[in-house]
Amino acid sequence: MKKTKRQKKIGKVMREFKEGVLKSGSGSKVKSPKQAMAIALSEAESTRKMADGGAVCRPTGQGYRLSRKPEGMA
Repeated sequence: MKKTKRQKKIGKVMREFKEGVLKSGSGSKVKSPKQAMAIALSEAESTRKMADGGAVCRPTGQGYRLSRKPEGMA
C-alpha cells in the first residue's frame, strides 16, 4: 500500500515526538501526544494545500494591511 504525502508527514512528526525533538511554535518541547497529533495534522493540512497550488495561510497581519491602498484612492 502506497502512503500519501499527508501520511508521510504525520508519521515524520510523530516520530520526532517519540524521539523527544518535536518543538511547538513557541520553541518548547512537546510533551503531550495530543499536542503532537495536532501539530502533525496541521502540518499535513498545509502540505495538502501547497500540493493543490493554494496558499498556506490567509494574508493577514500588519504587512498585509499596509500594502493595501485606502478605499478612496484609485
